Amino acid sequence: MAASSGRPTLSADRFGNRVRGVIVGTACGDALGWPQEQRGGLLGGQRARDQRQPEPVFRSWTRTAGHYRSRYRDVVDAGAYSDDTQLMLATARACLHGSHWAAHLVEVELPTWPIYQRGGGGAVLRAAASWARGVAPWRVPPRSNGTRSLRTYRDAGANGVAMRIAPHSICASGPSDLTGRVIRDGVTTHGHPRALVGALVYAHVLAYLLRAESVLGCGEILGVAERSLVEATRAAELLPEDWGTPEQVDEFITTWSATCGEMYQLLTVVDAALRGGSASAPEDTLRELGCCDSDSNGSGTITAAGAIFVAAHFADEPLSGLVAAAFLRKADTDTLASMAGGLLGAMHGYEWLGSLGSSVQDASYLVSVAADLSSGRGIAARPTVGRPPTLRRAAVDELVLSKCGDTGIFPDGRTYRVAAIDRVDEQRQRVRLCLDDGQSVILDTPIAPERKVRPHDSAEVSRKRSGGRLIETVLPTSDLGRCADFYGRLLGAELAVGTDTVTVVPGIAIRESRGGPEPAGGLEITLSVPAPEAALRRVGAEIVRMECGDFTATDPDGRRLTLRADDSE
Repeated sequence: MAASSGRPTLSADRFGNRVRGVIVGTACGDALGWPQEQRGGLLGGQRARDQRQPEPVFRSWTRTAGHYRSRYRDVVDAGAYSDDTQLMLATARACLHGSHWAAHLVEVELPTWPIYQRGGGGAVLRAAASWARGVAPWRVPPRSNGTRSLRTYRDAGANGVAMRIAPHSICASGPSDLTGRVIRDGVTTHGHPRALVGALVYAHVLAYLLRAESVLGCGEILGVAERSLVEATRAAELLPEDWGTPEQVDEFITTWSATCGEMYQLLTVVDAALRGGSASAPEDTLRELGCCDSDSNGSGTITAAGAIFVAAHFADEPLSGLVAAAFLRKADTDTLASMAGGLLGAMHGYEWLGSLGSSVQDASYLVSVAADLSSGRGIAARPTVGRPPTLRRAAVDELVLSKCGDTGIFPDGRTYRVAAIDRVDEQRQRVRLCLDDGQSVILDTPIAPERKVRPHDSAEVSRKRSGGRLIETVLPTSDLGRCADFYGRLLGAELAVGTDTVTVVPGIAIRESRGGPEPAGGLEITLSVPAPEAALRRVGAEIVRMECGDFTATDPDGRRLTLRADDSE
């Protein structure tokens, strides 16, 4: 396999400049190509896309957004990036947690991303919703659409992994580590080898270019790509233990081998085109690869091959390459251009981007993320704590009613400030947030939301039905501090602790009893939390029973405690 060492062989300054080129180049390609994407929703459709002049200039544009039953016009600022860059930055923040990156990705970043996503693809949105319920997408619980959802995950072979994978190329300690990272990250959202193989090839080429002393020739780049194709059995060994049945793993192995053959054929097309020099137009090669075929242009393998071709063909004219990818007719232009921009940034650093690099959305934040990744600075010492779905919903509800200048805690734990609130139409408002690390996000929310009944409103519902009302259930404890710490870490929340009482969830409190815990008559507590098994492991509780997705243990006072996955989102 090609060497893709995690340690730069060039100076720290040169390596840092290239990393900055990767991160900012990815965002610039995304922002430049998003209006041209077939599924981007540009008003006027293909005719409007054809009328746009191919040039390295950001312009404001308007797209059709929203659910098919509630469409609205979304005015996109010049230089704004889409889900490609959002997910790349989410991966970068996960990587900054060091060895905890995988947990942070599935417990914090993916569950939070749908709240602020722009232009997200179906595979990642479905997987993120599953992680928000604390359920891995390959373990969809039985329900009316369970079989269909599971099949959709295992069929997901699009470029949603490759588009976000660049931070791993920067942080991996070597080629073996990089391969493991790509597959472990990739299967969190995509189950088909086509998504994983494309991401693997792209990640290894990117890692190699980042650390090369000089710009590589096309033959060397393709050699790196080919040698990154690991054996199917090795790929299967990197899957999570519970990823599938033996039959499903066997199918994965067979499909992986076939997909590697498919990737090799695509690289052969790239090689022939590069050896032919200027004999054919680059658009012809990209069409031959399938980049302009609406049925396949979002494939992980095709997009990776297309991005590698663009970077190699335009190695001496990186800005022209970025424009060519961003304006390729009938292509998945935002992802193709963002991945090509990442490769070109690895080759040339940051300066070639010119005014694009300084005017893309969150330019300063992108540079700071690149600096943290290249220097190895991180937040590995801070444990990952996912927020329960109820807290995520409460944070969003708070934003719906917010005013300009308000501050609060974003669902992923960052602090936000409401920078502006704009009216979109009669039903919607646009809330613009500045997060404490420098990223900006947009939430389009209802102007006058109807109050929804939440789990903690159940006491009020019960009162209306029966004439009575639950005030509070109090459970005794001999050690209030220990119980508060246990349930706080279990739920990933700060609990309201009084003089002798701690509120666990609305309606249930634990009160200190100096005489020790009072007889409870076989009391059992059942709570709904994201990732119940992980929550119990986090607090060191021994799991005594696992049945139908329920995990049972005991709390510090010996009460039986059952956790089940929260699927209310």
